[in-house]
Amino acid sequence: MPLIALCQELPKDNTEWVQILPSGPQIKGLDGRTFSLSNPELIVEAFNERGLPLVVDYEHGSEDGEGPDEQVAAGWIEELEVRDDGVWAKVEWTEKAQNHISSKEYRFISPAFLHTVSGEIKRFSSVGLTNKPNLVMTALNSEEAENGRNWDELSLALGSDVNSPESALKALNRVKLNQQNAENEKLVSSAMQKGAFPPSQREFMLTACNSQGAEKFSAFIAAMGKPFAHLKKPIKQSTASKSPHSKLTPLQKAVCRQVDVSEELFLSTNKED
Repeated sequence: MPLIALCQELPKDNTEWVQILPSGPQIKGLDGRTFSLSNPELIVEAFNERGLPLVVDYEHGSEDGEGPDEQVAAGWIEELEVRDDGVWAKVEWTEKAQNHISSKEYRFISPAFLHTVSGEIKRFSSVGLTNKPNLVMTALNSEEAENGRNWDELSLALGSDVNSPESALKALNRVKLNQQNAENEKLVSSAMQKGAFPPSQREFMLTACNSQGAEKFSAFIAAMGKPFAHLKKPIKQSTASKSPHSKLTPLQKAVCRQVDVSEELFLSTNKED
């Protein structure tokens, strides 16, 4: 693939329409990095949706400069257009910038744009007059660089390796999900302890809580009441073995087996009577 520099020499006579991106789908900078421009119309749409002119600055000063002199505009892009050879911009130059261009003090123009981790160009951030086309690619800003994210610190905070907005969002969602699941575990355990449902239904109830949410689950538990609260009451230990009636007759044992009642519970009940 031929090497394509992300810079264009400015015309001497007509500076109204200038090319700010070559045609894609692959665009390679002088520093070797490759970017994708699979659908240039989307860049134009993003510009139109913004509804504001795009600044043309000096040497990408609006991107990395801090002083007021570095924020001065050289011109404003009022319109973008996709042509066969790339993306063109209609620029309204300032008088100062037009003098720089006419006297060849500035000869090139380069875009700064936002791109995805895979290198797909999404929208322009600014355009700069420059005389250093070999440094054009280092001046381009990805979304990560623009927002000043420190992926190492963010990875440590989230407990997961992240290196892009997409991976950070996924990691954050996992953290939120784990926190919510832990809260749901406590809610379900508390409801079970209070007798809302037997221990055998714990996993089912936990699944229901995770899928329906804590608020709906709490309302469901409140409506159920505590039908299994008696299961939490301790069984009284019988002292019937020390009494004359501590032994069951064969008939009593047969009754216990028939109704599935333990001999200890039967003796305890008889003693209370």
